[in-house]
Amino acid sequence: MAFLAYPNVRVLQLFKAGKYAEGQALLNHLMNLAHPGAMEGSAPEGSGTINPIQGGSGIARSRPQWLIQEDPTLSSSDLSNLTFAKRLRQRDPLTATAIHPTLRSRGAAVSQHPTRSSSRLHPIFDQQPQVGQLSANTVTHQTPLANVLREPPAGVAETNIKLELWEEAQVKVLMTSKKGRLVLKKGDVVENGLYLVADPTNEMEKGLTPLSPVLTHWLRTFKSYIPLTVFNRVFLIDNQQEWSRRKAPSEPKIKDGASSLRVYGGAPPPEELTMQFEHWIDDIGLFIKYVTLEVWETLAKSFKGHREVVMELWESYGWMIALCYCCRLRQGMMHETVDNRIKHCSTLQSAIFDEARLMADSLNKRAYRTNPYAPDGPLAHLNPLTGLPRVTNSSASSRKPVTEVKAYSKTKLRGVTSTRKDTDWIPFSEWELMSQEQKREAKQGMIKEKCMIKAVVQVGQETTVSIEDRSMRGEKTVGLTSVVAGLEEGAQEEAGKRSQVVEVDISDLT
Repeated sequence: MAFLAYPNVRVLQLFKAGKYAEGQALLNHLMNLAHPGAMEGSAPEGSGTINPIQGGSGIARSRPQWLIQEDPTLSSSDLSNLTFAKRLRQRDPLTATAIHPTLRSRGAAVSQHPTRSSSRLHPIFDQQPQVGQLSANTVTHQTPLANVLREPPAGVAETNIKLELWEEAQVKVLMTSKKGRLVLKKGDVVENGLYLVADPTNEMEKGLTPLSPVLTHWLRTFKSYIPLTVFNRVFLIDNQQEWSRRKAPSEPKIKDGASSLRVYGGAPPPEELTMQFEHWIDDIGLFIKYVTLEVWETLAKSFKGHREVVMELWESYGWMIALCYCCRLRQGMMHETVDNRIKHCSTLQSAIFDEARLMADSLNKRAYRTNPYAPDGPLAHLNPLTGLPRVTNSSASSRKPVTEVKAYSKTKLRGVTSTRKDTDWIPFSEWELMSQEQKREAKQGMIKEKCMIKAVVQVGQETTVSIEDRSMRGEKTVGLTSVVAGLEEGAQEEAGKRSQVVEVDISDLT
């Protein structure tokens, strides 16, 4: 028998000659060379080397070839009973699916020569599909080409991952530099340091007004006291507008707590002890929302219980005791401690309650159902902590001090008039008992001093003279005829042209 160079041809010749054992051994050896480790027990015993191929060049091929192989699930005894024509052959899946259906039914139309496939051309089909246990008369059903191509190739998936990583890196660069524009794969745009969402269904959510940088740090750490009057919706909006025009302090500066640290953007909030109950109930509710926003879930539940305690104190002991209790408890919780412990506040704290009640009784605050220190209250001019009048800033002496109370300005009582006139220099009771002669003498003695006479002369009309008496603090109007006698001739000529002020003896006017 002639010896051929190709091992596959040698296997065919052995099977045609009826030497199935030798052909099977050669076939197993070739398959072990093509797929190392795929067939157990096919390696040579003892030595770990690969024997040269019988009848070949003695050098194993670097590229595997598709060889004729039976069903691996069949045993060697079943294989010996089958003819060579009925044994199954594995083909290249791409070649098998590309055959026309009409040619697939005819066995003679399919080439029995092995098809070489390169891993560089078809990297997806490197691994051969496992063929199940089949009988001799069954026909293998290949996977349709449409189903195979429906899955994305591995190269496309890797490209998408690389593109996402590249976009993520570019977004960080543009957000840091705050310059440039980039359109992302999903349609979003990064422009001048802002991330613009392109999805119209992604609507804005209802959120809380941002706090100032300092207040945010204090609420996040819960180691600095924040007045409850800060959590007023109007105050927060005004404070945010002021901070939008200022430069926020850095985080290290906030932690240092320097005296020059600016806490509020504009004016500070009002005093806590001037709050009414309706203002407190709104502010404490907003305060609990901000505490929940900073992921203080346990503290938020604790403050909800504290709100119920304060409302019970308001109903039982009055508003001032309840307000003092609320302020003292929050001051005891919002500060830095040695052991970093915060007590539970959802129940009544006896020590703080006794202190608040003692303070209210010392200043007689329990007599008021509402807050008397409110801007419209009767004690608004007093300090709620000491009960003393508020101290104004003496450095600004040139300015008029601004008082908080405007509704309590002094006004005159209606229905009460003074019986004394501006011209009366003696008591009214004595004036009524005097005779006409006594009254005239009293008037002459009162205006015996000289005064300024303002004469306004109008040519062709009756002229009047206005007399301003410093002692009487009033004005009299008399005719010009009673004054002309006391004027000099030069003054008479000048009086017809312009107004003139002269000094005369006012005794002639009476």
